[in-house]
Amino acid sequence: MPQFNISGGGGGGGGGNDGGPSGQLFLFADGEPQIGNQYGNWADLFAKIGTLLLGVKPIVRFTSAGTPFTIPLAGMPVDGWDFRGGSMEAAYQATGATVAELPDGVFLANLGGVNNGMVLRVNTDVLSPNGSLINTLVPAGGAIIFTISYGARVEHTVGTAPMIQSPNGANPTTMVLAQFQCQQNESGVPPTGALINLNGNDGAVGVQINCGPAGGLQDGWLTGGGPGSFGLDIRGIDARIPLIPGYTGNPLFAVNSCQAFNLLYTPAAVGDWSGTPPTDVANALDRIAAAIGPIP
Repeated sequence: MPQFNISGGGGGGGGGNDGGPSGQLFLFADGEPQIGNQYGNWADLFAKIGTLLLGVKPIVRFTSAGTPFTIPLAGMPVDGWDFRGGSMEAAYQATGATVAELPDGVFLANLGGVNNGMVLRVNTDVLSPNGSLINTLVPAGGAIIFTISYGARVEHTVGTAPMIQSPNGANPTTMVLAQFQCQQNESGVPPTGALINLNGNDGAVGVQINCGPAGGLQDGWLTGGGPGSFGLDIRGIDARIPLIPGYTGNPLFAVNSCQAFNLLYTPAAVGDWSGTPPTDVANALDRIAAAIGPIP
């Protein structure tokens, strides 16, 4: 099996992230000997992660490509394999070359995201009615954020239960699915189970930036919601609008981050404008057009 033990350097979010002041990099290659921060046994890796100070986010970088790795049930703690707010990523950045499979009944706790070409293939079904990705750190009323970025993808194409369930506490929680430069909707096939299901009046935010017209939020990514559920659909200029017929809350408010009214404008000379100068590009263009008359 080819090994890609890439140390990288600098950067954030996805590729080239070697930890930094708030993170700790671990390399994982199934069956390889434990040398320094490289582990070949999943349970041993998470025993080490469990010793980190809370707030230090582990980055689990899979350094082998080819045969998918099945995340094991054996040795799993009661609350699942705890990432403690950290992430998983691939060393070899081609989307789909590095795959981790999460069987029904195996849980990942407090996973913050999947990055850098990594594919997480989940089967959330009858053994996982409360979701495969669970939260034990963020209290109800906060925001639970899951990120898919830099060529990564999460595939939920077998089971029919939601991958993530919102907590439905006394204070509504906001569930955030943030996608940046990812390949999530590349196949155009909706997930067989929702990626996020809202319980009670919990809300949702879907973000798709630089994912292109095909790679962003999937149809059916969100279900559930009550009469007090609100949310945002934040997207780049080229993003598609996903269909979410299973969502039963209030309509999501759409925000196109690339539209002119979202681009701040600071005049080089305030005196060039009469009255209050514009603060965004859209307003500046409208005032220029009105001042010079009909534009052919």
